[in-house]
Amino acid sequence: MADVRIAGAVVSVNASDYRGPAAKEALKQEVFRVHGVTEAQYDSSLVWYGHNIGVYQEVTDRCIEILEQRAREAGSAAASAVMSVAGDSVDVWDAPRLFSFSNNSPTKYITFALDADRNWEPGDVYTWHIRFLLAPETAHWQLVAEYDDGAVESQSGTLHISQQGRQEIMLFCDSTREARSISGWLEVTPAGNRPVVVDSVGLIRRRRYIPTSGYRLQRRIVPRPDYVDSTAVR
Repeated sequence: MADVRIAGAVVSVNASDYRGPAAKEALKQEVFRVHGVTEAQYDSSLVWYGHNIGVYQEVTDRCIEILEQRAREAGSAAASAVMSVAGDSVDVWDAPRLFSFSNNSPTKYITFALDADRNWEPGDVYTWHIRFLLAPETAHWQLVAEYDDGAVESQSGTLHISQQGRQEIMLFCDSTREARSISGWLEVTPAGNRPVVVDSVGLIRRRRYIPTSGYRLQRRIVPRPDYVDSTAVR
């Protein structure tokens, strides 16, 4: 599991070298080959862990210990890519990375809200990613940016519950406005009595990321011409 996560960090840091699914798949399969397991065995293990969350949490904690130890042994800034994305990209997620829901859970949502700090810049791009260990019946999510002039920009979508591996949603902040906050929510509906397990949650911030396709689909700004800044000096 530690090596799988390192491989994911390598892909994130070297995005230009892993643009296509074939390159990403080749790296992942090499990790499985080194450990003498198949992807099917790995996936079936994750399903078992989904029904034994306590054990899975212990394994995850041990995985983090291994990654931290490797970073210490490497003793360089490059080693920090094991735990986060390097350079102008960073994982700003500060909440748990594992969530479990059932029909008896008090909520079926994962939510977050971040206020601007000195590291934010116009044009920042946020990528929220998750993975279903045990998939729900349905799932929807949304990312929202609120700007200093009161305008709001959002990106929403429906998750593919049958899709294996990581899923993500991307929000491009406006390059001409200062973002005041970034927030988001994920809603899941359990399938029958089976729990929903969401794993590997993270929120990556990049500087003015340009999609490899050369264009972006998002553009949902809602202006507020009558907005009044309550903090402005009068």
